[in-house]
Amino acid sequence: MSFEIEWRDNDAHVRFYGELTFNDFREVNGMIYGNSKFDHMNYQIADFTDVSCVNLTEGEIFVISSLEEHATRWNRRVKVAHVTKDGFLQTLVRAYEKKMQNTNWICRMFEDVEDAKKWCVK
Repeated sequence: MSFEIEWRDNDAHVRFYGELTFNDFREVNGMIYGNSKFDHMNYQIADFTDVSCVNLTEGEIFVISSLEEHATRWNRRVKVAHVTKDGFLQTLVRAYEKKMQNTNWICRMFEDVEDAKKWCVK
């Protein structure tokens, strides 16, 4: 496990660090979507600033976004902020955002976590 989830009221701030894998996303999503706070969540911040190695493929991003598409049925109003400066990870985030554009979730990528926080609480 190379992540931490900090709940702020009903909103999740997830900080990933070290090696980023598909299993990290599966665990995080299970912990968030299985929590009763998810029903009232307004935003989620996924902070990849401290990721040192990305062990993900575009195919795995497709699976992750497909699972999250299903989550949009239970909570239709979530903002998702991704924070990264890594070029490869930005490519993967864009693939995720493209898949999620037909949902009610609003996704945006940032290079600074403070900018992401400001956007989320607007």
